[in-house]
Amino acid sequence: MAGAAGPGADARRIVSAAALRGFGYGLVSVEVALYWRLHGIPAVTIGLLFTIALLASGALSAFAGRLGATLGRRRSLMLLALGITLGGVLLAASTSLPVLLLASLLATFSPTGKDVAAMLPLEQAALAHLGDGRARMTLYARYNMTAALAAAFGALAAAALPPSLHSAAAFWLYAAIGLGLVGLYSGLSAAVEEEHRTEVETKARGRLQQSRSIVLRLTALFGVDALAGGLVAQGIAVLWLHERFGISAALAGVLFFATNLAMALS
Repeated sequence: MAGAAGPGADARRIVSAAALRGFGYGLVSVEVALYWRLHGIPAVTIGLLFTIALLASGALSAFAGRLGATLGRRRSLMLLALGITLGGVLLAASTSLPVLLLASLLATFSPTGKDVAAMLPLEQAALAHLGDGRARMTLYARYNMTAALAAAFGALAAAALPPSLHSAAAFWLYAAIGLGLVGLYSGLSAAVEEEHRTEVETKARGRLQQSRSIVLRLTALFGVDALAGGLVAQGIAVLWLHERFGISAALAGVLFFATNLAMALS
């Protein structure tokens, strides 16, 4: 049953969920490439798995609106969080290529260290109902900054893991994060759900009207930015630093803690 909490409690749950997810992304993005490489997986295959993970997240994000309208945002978020848990278990349990392919589809882990999950559009749409005017802007700023700070500390946590526990422990922790997300989402109230609309209003809302040109320009801008960012994704950068300079996961974690912290503060 959905929680009976008000908009303030819902906002805190969503911001907390973004932070928990960001911590997991920061942790896994430092660990995953080195773990796979140490288990004999070629760098090209690692790049392919990262590509599949990002494509899966993009496809789920595109489908998130319809999923939210069908199941409701709360249930959709819980379902996607369970995918994180299952994917984390698969990542921890095996380095078999078929299993890793399945995990890349389900886990929605981010090799970039940034949040690219399908939960993102659902959470952002829900936040739009939980504030207005200046309060909404402040809420989105807190949401983004908290997630970025959490990603920085996730990278630092990777540095703190004992070498004997590297990466299996990180993946099990990532699976546990998925369960934590389920708990947070389960307490959301009906305030996060899409308002009831007539069929005509729903069809009109589904089409871009006055905002069409703005949305298309922003989409093109974000696409170019993401293309450039994908060339130096955090997971790929960790692997390159290891192959080129012998940097360990611990040192890489400290390095990316500093860069992600600077990004969050900006």
